[in-house]
Amino acid sequence: MNVRIARLEDAPAMARVMVDTYAPAHRGQVPEEVLTRKYADWGYEVSERAWARDLREIAVEPSARACLYVALDDSDNVVGVSMGGPTEHEQFAAAPEQTGEVFCLYVLPEHQGRGHGRRLVRATAAELARKGMPALLIRCLATNLPARRFYEALGGQEVGSLDREEYGHTMREVVYFWPETTALVAGETG
Repeated sequence: MNVRIARLEDAPAMARVMVDTYAPAHRGQVPEEVLTRKYADWGYEVSERAWARDLREIAVEPSARACLYVALDDSDNVVGVSMGGPTEHEQFAAAPEQTGEVFCLYVLPEHQGRGHGRRLVRATAAELARKGMPALLIRCLATNLPARRFYEALGGQEVGSLDREEYGHTMREVVYFWPETTALVAGETG
């Protein structure tokens, strides 16, 4: 099991992870209509194009502050993905310019519980710290109790919540914060 920086050729596998993980991760936590409409608008091709665009933007911008990582299984298949960059929610950060955010973290259901998620969070946090963002935010649905327990086990402190609108439904997200990620990156938590 390994985690590495994502490459352009990973885009199809990253799309598979996102599409195959989103519904199982959120079923029962968001209205079924949201899942149905999301999958009608979004699938493997749309997701692959989006990942390829993000990977190209990071590759051509020498000072890019965003980063993308993939988790690999023992056969080097992509089984997880994470993306981080400067926070989009400055109200939760003491020093917004020094705070990164993990925007997405998904691991295929059959590969969860094996440490991939922890390694992805740690790699993303380490890269964000190298890019001048030693503090970290991660948001998740308030109803996503497994994710909440995961972030709390990694040392995240709940600092607030916000509402997100999707397909006409308002969903509450909880915000977790690490004011300094040295212990997280070193694996001294979770």
